[in-house]
Amino acid sequence: MTDSVKLVFNPAGSPASARGFSAIGVHAGFRADPERLDMALVVADEPCAAAATFTTNVFCAAPVRVSREHLDEGAPGQPAYGCARAVVINSGIANAATGERGLEAARETCELVGEAVGCPAAEVLVASTGVIGQHLRLEPFATGVPAALAAL
Repeated sequence: MTDSVKLVFNPAGSPASARGFSAIGVHAGFRADPERLDMALVVADEPCAAAATFTTNVFCAAPVRVSREHLDEGAPGQPAYGCARAVVINSGIANAATGERGLEAARETCELVGEAVGCPAAEVLVASTGVIGQHLRLEPFATGVPAALAAL
């Protein structure tokens, strides 16, 4: 039996509060207004345990499908576990209802982030929120990821 550990909520905490993690939000160009942050990047210094709970809906967006591929998915509705080094999130374009082209864009996003961070694409999780049915452009990632890493 293991000893119990009391967890304390830190209201001033952030994704980068834990040692070994960095996080930043930048304007990458998914949204027209340059004052709006539209991309977030969370990076771990080393590969680490990752878990996620995904929608059980059969009609899920490309980022959900790709992130599921990158984690060992459990039973439907149960958490998926694996190893991750980075999470990239964009807002403005959901990359949902975009078919094979959307899947390719989500996978290419993971490749781009993995190369920039120095890890395999399979250690990158991706999430998108925004307008459904629009195709995800990779150019904002190509400029936003290096800018985000430089600012960390």
